[in-house]
Amino acid sequence: MNAATGVPIKPVTIQVGNKGPGRLGATVEDLMGMLMSDRWPDRSSPKFSRAMSACIDATVGGSGDRAPTAFVDAAHDAGIAASPDDDRKTNPHRTDKVRSDRGAERSKQPLAGHLR
Repeated sequence: MNAATGVPIKPVTIQVGNKGPGRLGATVEDLMGMLMSDRWPDRSSPKFSRAMSACIDATVGGSGDRAPTAFVDAAHDAGIAASPDDDRKTNPHRTDKVRSDRGAERSKQPLAGHLR
């Protein structure tokens, strides 16, 4: 781990409330900052504790592999939308690659008009 950049993860975005852009977490430290934010609605749940534990484990030399999943679980438990997880459930076209009917991978971009 590079102390200047943190433990990299697959990016996660959350939307707390309905105002403003979502917050992006690209490192375990980003996730910890969101969990500790005064905007996080519930710090008493077991899923919150698991997410914090996974983040702490990653920062002290463990793998960051568990942190994003635990974070998304805690977000859902707190009623917070988390992407890419929620995007893929509600809009399957919000992925980098999708399989065509023949099984070949192809790029897929969402329609701009659909997002308005």
